[in-house]
Amino acid sequence: MGTVSVADDIANDGGMIFGSQVVEIGSQVYAADDIDISIPVTEITRKDHLGRENADVLVKGAFSGSATLQIESDATPIPEMGDTFTIEAWDGTKFHCKVKEVGIRWGSEAETKLPITFKKHHAAYQEEE
Repeated sequence: MGTVSVADDIANDGGMIFGSQVVEIGSQVYAADDIDISIPVTEITRKDHLGRENADVLVKGAFSGSATLQIESDATPIPEMGDTFTIEAWDGTKFHCKVKEVGIRWGSEAETKLPITFKKHHAAYQEEE
């Protein structure tokens, strides 16, 4: 695969930090920073009758990830395990997610942040079929 340059496809007006996006979790809207999504791959290798590897299959697994949410105030409700939301990648791919773990609020530079981890929300994909 080649390298994809997206410089011409991105314009940032300064309203949202590049790499961040607004997500709605439950009924609350958050700005999500430091979004990291990984898709595990299982490798199955076949060997011939002499024990030499001669073929393999790569199988994508269910994605998981993490993000840091900006919390507006102490009154802002925090998401709970099982809450659902969607993240959209720069290429338009939608990742339907379910909150797995919620970290502890912490403050930095006049902002309150909340780390979360998430996983694939399987039911959302079944509803699309």
